[in-house]
Amino acid sequence: MIKNITVADTGLANVAQAVTLGKVAVAPLPKGEPGGRVIGRGKDIEGVFRIVRVQHALPDWWADQSSLVALTEWLNTQTKIKTDMNVEGGSIRLIDPKLGKSPLVFFTGHDPSNVRSRNLQRGEPLKNKLAENEKDGLRKYLIESGGFVYFDDCGVNAPAQAFLRLTLAQLKYALPEYSVDRIPNDHEIYNNFYDMGGPPVGFDIFWWGTHPPKRNFLEGITVGDHLAVIVGRRDYMCAMESVSLPTRTVHYSPGVYRFSTNVVVYALTHGGVSDYKDYVPEDKVTNRISIEAPTVVPNLE
Repeated sequence: MIKNITVADTGLANVAQAVTLGKVAVAPLPKGEPGGRVIGRGKDIEGVFRIVRVQHALPDWWADQSSLVALTEWLNTQTKIKTDMNVEGGSIRLIDPKLGKSPLVFFTGHDPSNVRSRNLQRGEPLKNKLAENEKDGLRKYLIESGGFVYFDDCGVNAPAQAFLRLTLAQLKYALPEYSVDRIPNDHEIYNNFYDMGGPPVGFDIFWWGTHPPKRNFLEGITVGDHLAVIVGRRDYMCAMESVSLPTRTVHYSPGVYRFSTNVVVYALTHGGVSDYKDYVPEDKVTNRISIEAPTVVPNLE
């Protein structure tokens, strides 16, 4: 049981200064560095987390600019995971060494044709393939570091779904020995914090009134014993972003926020990046977390 918890909340600009468990503390993250730390048991979880967006040249990686700001606010108000987006530079490339310090990264964009036709392009020209060093960076992050990629297709209403197809090709390019498979609706990612029973609807359904998808499941890639990639076809980030667009006539989708919270919790309690040594799954019996015998949480370097 977690006792004597104190959280210093300085707002969205900075993560908590400390989360304490008796004499155990989850230290703040180094300035500008990605990372995540958690303590607790099952759904009784506390910690710090920095959200990271992947910068790429496939289409517009900056799409849905307010969505992750809204998710940050949700996590800070609805959970005890104190969250910010203060990674140096505002985003991380696949070739950046700091990528290996992020438990979870968000990867999104519109169909390339939409980017060109709507004049959304910025900076370098669009490409139809990751560079060799980007491919190697993605592979290293997922396999060696034990990271987690949350891919969200912002081109869900494009008939060809070119960005989805392009991303699937890049995943095959980087991870040829792994397949994109169906995520069972009883997977723990649907019940580790919020009990959902499967994926929520997304932007295209929620806003434009289209019929629910025939495939009532999400897909992903499993590396070792943990889910390493989620492949979303439902434009979840746009459903999150809509909380900051009051002129729209439809409310935002709370189910998408709940699912995204589950994704964050999963990334913070699995893989090889987050510090979760003082977290205990609900189904495991242990006295590891103890006020009488506290464990020191080291700085994340």
